[in-house]
Amino acid sequence: MSRQDELKLDTFYKVAQLIATQAGEQILKNFSYDVIPEWKADGSPLTKTDIEINTMVIDTIKKNFPTHAVLGEEENHNFQNNEYVWCCDPIDGTVPFAHGLPLSTFSLALLKNGEPIIGIVNEPYRNLLFSAIKGQGAYLNNKRKLRVNNYKKLTSKVIFVDGLAIDTSVYNAISAKKAFTCSYLSFIYGAKQVATGHFIGAIYYGTKPWDVATIKIIVEEAGGLCTSINGKTQRYDKPIDGFVASNRIVHDELIAITLKNV
Repeated sequence: MSRQDELKLDTFYKVAQLIATQAGEQILKNFSYDVIPEWKADGSPLTKTDIEINTMVIDTIKKNFPTHAVLGEEENHNFQNNEYVWCCDPIDGTVPFAHGLPLSTFSLALLKNGEPIIGIVNEPYRNLLFSAIKGQGAYLNNKRKLRVNNYKKLTSKVIFVDGLAIDTSVYNAISAKKAFTCSYLSFIYGAKQVATGHFIGAIYYGTKPWDVATIKIIVEEAGGLCTSINGKTQRYDKPIDGFVASNRIVHDELIAITLKNV
């Protein structure tokens, strides 16, 4: 990577961190037991905080990088085959947020030609910032370097599973391996634990790129592997074919579970 490219990434990351900090402040400001969500056509909740943060992201990107696009869960900007696309989930975990549970995050990834090159996740309730820059590793609060675990077997390990689009056969298959499953109704909240080494893998059966783009780069910069549920590479600036993150060692075993239960 050239020095010019490194300087670009540094500039991009500084803006991403500024956005993530502001988003975290907004989440904390509006978090309470009295949040009243609306309900979208797909049955998922929507709060004013989702909209406010999505708008803030678009405004900030427009100001700093006018040629870049934003692919947001609630609103897009300038989205037309751009080289650089900011993929944003203003609140990943709107269900727990709207019900007074501190189990959500802000998520933002910068994609270059569909591939994440920067990822940043703010978990504001515990003041935790997970981030990664392509080729520079993954970090917690810009200090502690993250690393996936080196477990070789699923037995007695935790696999985070998105529970909204699957049936019990997936849980049964994982249980047969004597592994544990959990789900927080926020894929990013749980899947980032693969990068910290706490979880051995994470499985997502959805199609929304903003639910996984940051996990892709954070887990891989921590030494793991992320693919579609078919074990293939994919772009993250369009609908995805599911997602599997792992410590790399057990990836094929997780893919075998997902393929069997598609």
